[in-house]
Amino acid sequence: MQRKKGLIALSTLIIVTAILLVGGITLLITSADLAKATRSYNQILYTGLRSRSCLEEALYRLRIDPFFTGSVILPFPDSYPDGNCSASISNLSGNLRQISVTSVFEDVTITKTSTVDISTNPPYSSRLIFLS
Repeated sequence: MQRKKGLIALSTLIIVTAILLVGGITLLITSADLAKATRSYNQILYTGLRSRSCLEEALYRLRIDPFFTGSVILPFPDSYPDGNCSASISNLSGNLRQISVTSVFEDVTITKTSTVDISTNPPYSSRLIFLS
């Protein structure tokens, strides 16, 4: 009888240990996936913020000189390494300017294109009209 109780206790211990081990491994894998997803989200967020900064810098250049065409490179401080941002302003026709922004941060690249009508604002206006 003692031997049966010992076998039952040992079998129960092995089963419970296996279940806890599988549960622990599942928890570790889930937390690793969550950490990777969080890192990816942060990269996309930082890249989006950088692209917005580049777009604002390009708009600022157009406010100062509405006939400016060329590239704008926005340097970032050493506290935000592993990325860059550049904007290219081109003359579409007449008063329309196209701003193409490319922002890179670590593994993420965002490219945006906007069309701006500079005729509706004076050169030093704080607003520009986006057509797309």
